[in-house]
Amino acid sequence: MSKLINELINLTLDTEIYNSYEDKWVHEDQMAFPRKIMMEAMMDKLYWLTKGKNSSTKPSGSEAYLDTQRARVKYAQETYRGDEISEIRLRGSIANCQAAADKHTVLTDMSSQLHKAYIESYGEDYMPYGSAKGSNVPVASESDIPTDLQQQLEALGMAEPANDEPSKKKKKAS
Repeated sequence: MSKLINELINLTLDTEIYNSYEDKWVHEDQMAFPRKIMMEAMMDKLYWLTKGKNSSTKPSGSEAYLDTQRARVKYAQETYRGDEISEIRLRGSIANCQAAADKHTVLTDMSSQLHKAYIESYGEDYMPYGSAKGSNVPVASESDIPTDLQQQLEALGMAEPANDEPSKKKKKAS
């Protein structure tokens, strides 16, 4: 486990506080909640660093960068002519690709270690922001619409038959 994750896990501030609900003094870790928030924030950022998208929704994380570098290696291989310039281009593209692969490996390893530590610490899973398509709420599987909602949809004329797939709109030719 990386030093950063170990330091985050070991970030504690044990203090004695008065619990007025139980009318007694108790020792409590004041960093429990901040530590959880920091772990979640790091998982969000690590997800964005590995799989993030830029403003045009084009992948821009380390995964996409690695794909770009692999394409450059392939291009350098295809255009290799045996001269000094093409050899330098091939060596450079291989080195850049290796650096991109190493960075992606470090980030994904750190993300998985942090995720594992989070589950061990809090006993619950956390899904990084943006990792579930369309939401930050994990979706187990599609389920049937409750009967009362199905009836309301039917009354509005908007219910889809149970066994049919939703119809796809066709694009108009321009």
